[in-house]
Amino acid sequence: MPTCQKCGIKWTWLDSIQKLVSFRKTMKCKNCGEKYYQSTSSRKTISMIVLLPILAIPITVLFNLTLPTVFVLELFLVLISLSLMPLFLKITDIEEPLW
Repeated sequence: MPTCQKCGIKWTWLDSIQKLVSFRKTMKCKNCGEKYYQSTSSRKTISMIVLLPILAIPITVLFNLTLPTVFVLELFLVLISLSLMPLFLKITDIEEPLW
């Protein structure tokens, strides 16, 4: 989990999820209000994690799974990706380019 560089408070899992799914560039510390940005390496890693449920779709077609099975599998994979995303979140005080 990320830690605020100014006040030293460690962000909770729920705080990290809320900041990741808000789709804003800046992330504010709840304690001191300092603005942070997601690091480039963190953005790339989390992008790969988000692709996990999408990559499972061809597998479901290959094995000819029923529609309810596909929904359960996709829901399971989405929940796993959401739970893993905050573990790879790294923050920085400067905005880094993606490339």
